[in-house]
Amino acid sequence: MKTKKILHLGIFLLFFASTASAQSTDMMDWGWNWRDSAVVPAKGMEQRSRFLANDYPYPAKPRSQWELGFAAGTSMIIGDVRSKVGYGGGISLR
Repeated sequence: MKTKKILHLGIFLLFFASTASAQSTDMMDWGWNWRDSAVVPAKGMEQRSRFLANDYPYPAKPRSQWELGFAAGTSMIIGDVRSKVGYGGGISLR
C-alpha cells in the first residue's frame, strides 16, 4: 500500500513538473518579439521608445502580417452522457 501511494505521488509530481516547465521563458510571450525594432513601423517608433523607457504601458503595434494555420486532433466531450472520441480539424487565416 505504501509503494502504491509513493507511485501515485511520483506520477502526480511528474505531471505537475511537466506542466510547469511547459511555459515559455523567452521574450516571445505575445507571439512576436517586442524588442525587435524591425517589426515596428516608423510611426510607432516613438511609442516603442516610450514603452522601453517605462513611460507607456503598451508596446507599439507590429506591422501587419498574414498568418495561415492548420490544426488537427481529437475532440471529446466529457460529461454524464457516454461519448465517442471524434476527430476534428481547422484552418485559420489572419
